[in-house]
Amino acid sequence: MELQPSTLRSYKYQSLPACSSFRILELLAGQVEDEISIRLHLADWKSPPSYEAISYAWGSMKAKVNILCYGSTLRITPNLRHALLKMRRKDSSRYLWADAVCINQEDILERSHQVNIMIKIYQNASRVLVWLGSDEYGHAERAIAAVDEISNVCCQESKIPVPDLRMVEDLGSLVTTQFKNLECNSPGSWYSVSWLFSRKWFSRIWVFQEVNAGPEVLVMCGESETSWDAVAMAAYYIRTFPELYNSNSLPKSFYENATYMRTLFDDNDSILHLLHIARRLHCHDPRDRVYAMLGMSMFTTLDPPIQANYVKSKLDVYQEVAEVYFKHYADLDILSLVQHDQSLDDDLPSWVPFWDQGMRRNVILDELSPRKHTMSLNIPNTATIDPQARVLTVTGFTFDTITASEEVNLQEWYLSPSDNMDLHPVLQFWMRNYKCAARYVTGELVTDVLVKVLTAGLDYKGAEPVTGTRGIQTDFNEFMLHLLERAGENAGLYTQVRQKSGYGNALSFQHRAAQLGWNRSFFATSKGYLGLGPNTLRVGDAVTILRGGAIPYIQRAKNGHHQLVGEAYVHGIMEVELTKQWRNGQLKEEIFEIR
Repeated sequence: MELQPSTLRSYKYQSLPACSSFRILELLAGQVEDEISIRLHLADWKSPPSYEAISYAWGSMKAKVNILCYGSTLRITPNLRHALLKMRRKDSSRYLWADAVCINQEDILERSHQVNIMIKIYQNASRVLVWLGSDEYGHAERAIAAVDEISNVCCQESKIPVPDLRMVEDLGSLVTTQFKNLECNSPGSWYSVSWLFSRKWFSRIWVFQEVNAGPEVLVMCGESETSWDAVAMAAYYIRTFPELYNSNSLPKSFYENATYMRTLFDDNDSILHLLHIARRLHCHDPRDRVYAMLGMSMFTTLDPPIQANYVKSKLDVYQEVAEVYFKHYADLDILSLVQHDQSLDDDLPSWVPFWDQGMRRNVILDELSPRKHTMSLNIPNTATIDPQARVLTVTGFTFDTITASEEVNLQEWYLSPSDNMDLHPVLQFWMRNYKCAARYVTGELVTDVLVKVLTAGLDYKGAEPVTGTRGIQTDFNEFMLHLLERAGENAGLYTQVRQKSGYGNALSFQHRAAQLGWNRSFFATSKGYLGLGPNTLRVGDAVTILRGGAIPYIQRAKNGHHQLVGEAYVHGIMEVELTKQWRNGQLKEEIFEIR
């Protein structure tokens, strides 16, 4: 029974007496029809009690309901109330930890302190209980049965016990076969699985540290439950086989988030990858896009450390991340995570990534890859920051100036080109340069360079430079031949293109180019270089090379200073072409004050 509004007074929190103090929720025993009644107990890390920690999505903050705490009312979200109803025992108390109840959310100082020790709270729990929500449509039992079946067959194939999944670093390595005879291979089962992975919990940013902290993690949904590793195993299975998620409503779910959440990050991983992934996740407070990650291992090793402080503004928190990054790392990779919209906001520092912005383009500099563009990796950054003026000062040089640009139109260029090939910029550019065998500034054929620019020099396997004439080059040539035929050209006249590369897959190139060209512009420079940069760039912007930068950056001069427009790929200068000149003093350095 839900407790209705009454004349009972609201519960008043008592301040925590010491820095080592925290609260534990005692869920009192009760029958199904009983109101939820709890007690809050002070605990201390010097002698912590046994408890289980709940991981859940808060849900709507506007529709809170009442529960009893020492005879007073305490307001919580409906989803937490449902979790407590499910976890309540009939004959004995259960000791739990739930952030919305165990932390006084109205006390900013307490909230800041407790968030800083959140990882400790989950690490010391006897078990983490993931609550996905109620089973209002009757899908949970069938979905959990499918999850268990998938994880069981994958473990049998790999000859490991299901409980040992917790020790497997890369669950994706266990997915080697698509099993056709599974009981769950039915539209109804896959729909239920899609429903399961659509629970809001899978889009919650705090989940990362919660499920990676505890020694045992149990997933509960309605009356059904299974292990977290089984759920993640099923998510990896679905991601491995495109035909599964393309035909079973799975793209509408958050199954892919589960694979990221299960990744066992370590100290050697960069904070940037985690912060960028988290852009697809949700939280109520934009500062939590940083604070929710503080318990992850790569954050705990930062020097100086980042501490949760809800007195700070969102801008101050995001700027602090950049400041700490430049002090802790020798590179400028964080600048590649800056993602402006169509215009730059003059009132905000252009060099600070705003982590609450959704992903606006894929990052060319995939800093997790062991093989990335190495233009100036061996030249450490000289970045300094004036925190009050919000100015980043770096050294480098201006390489060139943008003289022409065209925004990539994904639909017209790649996904569904119109019948009017006279207006297709890629085809027209390719034909002009093909007919005269035009040479690029590096001596390569411009037609060979074009595919590398359109895909930022990256092949299909992440940040791996295009090599030779196989792979994406072959697929690009096939794409060109298809466009020529649609334009009414005699593709037979281009036999040397076919002879050079053989038969490729045009669709593969189209998807890859669309992925890397999303919200980007194709540009040319005054020296004849071609590149791919953010669609916020303009003619007149400078292509700059910065100390510590592994990739060129587009900057815009304004009122005696510079604004960072974003990262770019410029063919011919991405590896070590300029490094020797730089080290030999042949390139004149300048100081950039970026605001």
